[in-house]
Amino acid sequence: MDTKSLGGVWHVLSRRQFLGFSAMAMVPAAGGWARGTEPDSNPPPKKIVFFGGVKTHGPGAHEHLKGVQLLKRCIDAAAGIVPLRTQIYLDAWPQNASDLDDAATIVLMWEGWESHLVNSRQGDRVRKLDELMQRGAGLVCLHAATAVDDDVEKYFLDWVGGNKNRKYSLHPMARNLDLALAAPDHPICRSVRPMRFPEEEFYCKILFRTDDRRITPLLTAMLPPDRPERQVVGWACERANGGRAFACTGPHYHASFRNDDFRRLVLNAILWTAKIDVPRDGCPSAVSPEEFNPPKT
Repeated sequence: MDTKSLGGVWHVLSRRQFLGFSAMAMVPAAGGWARGTEPDSNPPPKKIVFFGGVKTHGPGAHEHLKGVQLLKRCIDAAAGIVPLRTQIYLDAWPQNASDLDDAATIVLMWEGWESHLVNSRQGDRVRKLDELMQRGAGLVCLHAATAVDDDVEKYFLDWVGGNKNRKYSLHPMARNLDLALAAPDHPICRSVRPMRFPEEEFYCKILFRTDDRRITPLLTAMLPPDRPERQVVGWACERANGGRAFACTGPHYHASFRNDDFRRLVLNAILWTAKIDVPRDGCPSAVSPEEFNPPKT
């Protein structure tokens, strides 16, 4: 895949201009405006940046590209939230890293460890993400993106609070996996209920720093299946500089986003890490069943 940003193409998104004047207001195709907003909003709308990495698994698993595109569409269409902008990079890092400087939060679905978006071979990315986190930007990491190699781990623990450590953590596949809410009053958990997945892989035995008071466990599960213990599989982190992060060790399967409660949890987390008020009933969204159809052969 071409590793250029998709931000160079332009298209129409202004609803008022389309309906009232049939004019064309130009904004980046890789970006978007939330429903009911205008490009001249004041103060400037916050920007949410999505990164999706290429597939490494069979159909339906580790669908990082599909996952971030789904989340972006849901955020763009969400009613009842403040004006915002979105930008997406598919298997790409921006040609000009300063394009990330105004990101309120970054959402990351990517492969882990040596294949992670941030790794020691690309120190410029590590430095850029660290710069953004030091400024108070948010970060959301899902599934494999919760796993970085040892040489980046100290940064990652600063940013998000936990890591799927290669020597310590586990990645069990479980059937009829139940996820419990550890902090149901947290804004990320608004209008979210406990959930069950017929089959899923949520990493467990995540490496956290001892007595890290920045961490709030949000999701727990009894894992691994053969030696079940209550494990933290989703958490929030509030850094001393005010920056916020959310990490969840699933989903392995793209179809798990069909679960309304899980999808709402992730969308709530995106808003919360961007320091956008989460609606009382959670971030609304709807997805088409076709989103989860197996690919045509």
